[in-house]
Amino acid sequence: MFAPVFSVSVSVSVSVSVSVEGQDIVVDITNYLAGTGDDECSVIAEYRVAYDGAERVVSANSQISVTDLSEETEYNCSIVAINRKGTSTS
Repeated sequence: MFAPVFSVSVSVSVSVSVSVEGQDIVVDITNYLAGTGDDECSVIAEYRVAYDGAERVVSANSQISVTDLSEETEYNCSIVAINRKGTSTS
């Protein structure tokens, strides 16, 4: 007797919003597969936000604040998620 084999592909559109609060920006990451940890590697351990000319910001929360930015300055940012399997693309 053969057991059925299933292949499942899940596609989720992660949502990232950025808001400005004074000289800070707040990055909110929503609609992602957070993982249960049952597979011992899917839980997101941290997020990293890197931006021009400054130290990267590391957070275990899906809301990340980048503080003390200069007014009237344009910043380029990248965001990655990290779990036991590695680092996502930015």
